[in-house]
Amino acid sequence: MKANEQFRREFLQNLSHEFKTPIFTIQSYVDTLLQDEPENPVLRRKFLEKTAKNVDRLTNLLADLDEISSLERGSWFWLKRIL
Repeated sequence: MKANEQFRREFLQNLSHEFKTPIFTIQSYVDTLLQDEPENPVLRRKFLEKTAKNVDRLTNLLADLDEISSLERGSWFWLKRIL
């Protein structure tokens, strides 16, 4: 039980970090675009592409969480049937 609890704690810490990184990146690019609005269209496009890349990263993280949750529900379902 302690090993499982430790694993969950570490997993949640890692998950938190994995979400914070793209969120802060997106926030910084959007804030820059809103405040400074670079006149250089190449720079503006670069910021938007990096923002889109980080949105995709968040989407993938959420898909992974959905998959993990689904697997856990399935495992629990089968365990309950065995017991």
